[in-house]
Amino acid sequence: MRRLLWVWMLPLIAIMMTAIRSQSDLLAGNYWGAPSHFSLFDNYREVFATSPMWGFFLNSVTVTGTTVILVLILATMAAVALAKYNVPGSTLLFAMFIGGNFIPYQILMIPVRNMVLDVGLYDTV
Repeated sequence: MRRLLWVWMLPLIAIMMTAIRSQSDLLAGNYWGAPSHFSLFDNYREVFATSPMWGFFLNSVTVTGTTVILVLILATMAAVALAKYNVPGSTLLFAMFIGGNFIPYQILMIPVRNMVLDVGLYDTV
């Protein structure tokens, strides 16, 4: 079981180790050895100074924040309606909501991508 955990964690560990290495370490092929010096903050400073990373970050925060707020509002309204009012089919609707939690998100990736492209939302906030 522990070996399986290490196999799963290996790419994440590699990403973290790459983030703390200097460019000279990476160019020398020192991927798994001890870094010659710790340069995490220099690496992040360079990324944010030389690329449009702040714009990407703000877009992600904007889209994620808006989505979370809207989902919370809609889910709260649906929960109140299902709990308070005796509507025919509410048990079936509740079962469909619960069943939707069991759909792996990987199955939805391609249809959502196609929908985003068809509607024209790709590369927009």
